Amino acid sequence: MKNKFYFLALLIPFLLISCNKEQSKQDLTSKYDNTATPIEGKEASSYFLQAKAGHPAKNCKGCVTVRGRSFHVNCQGPGEDCVVNTSAVVSATATPGVYQAIVEGADLTSEDFYNMPDRSFFIDINENKEELWLNIPAQLVERNTVTKQFTFNNLFYSNSQVYKNN
Repeated sequence: MKNKFYFLALLIPFLLISCNKEQSKQDLTSKYDNTATPIEGKEASSYFLQAKAGHPAKNCKGCVTVRGRSFHVNCQGPGEDCVVNTSAVVSATATPGVYQAIVEGADLTSEDFYNMPDRSFFIDINENKEELWLNIPAQLVERNTVTKQFTFNNLFYSNSQVYKNN
């Protein structure tokens, strides 16, 4: 009987440590749900972006207003209902530390606009163990009628996640 008690006394701390390690893995996974992967063969500012966005119409608290008309478009705006995949070329603007991104429009939506929720995209951890994030503030962007692309403005990089991504 004593052996069973000692075995349980040793097993319980081990289980608690294992549970804590598993929780840490889950935290990291959810933290990096939105990612910006550098595209090989292109300059360092070209990324493949993967993000969660959008909500069902029944949860829409303020549909998009374009040219005076309000309506809901699935997979756009706050929320996590859809996974969006697209490529982007990020370039510097005249303001130091502020960037813009030209985004392939076909992968985002067939509409002439995109309701971008604020998002932070995890890029990597550098040799100094610092994280690198690309941050895009919420904005409604219109498709360029010639290139069919969208231009997102006021992007910035940081060493931590700025937006909650939901």
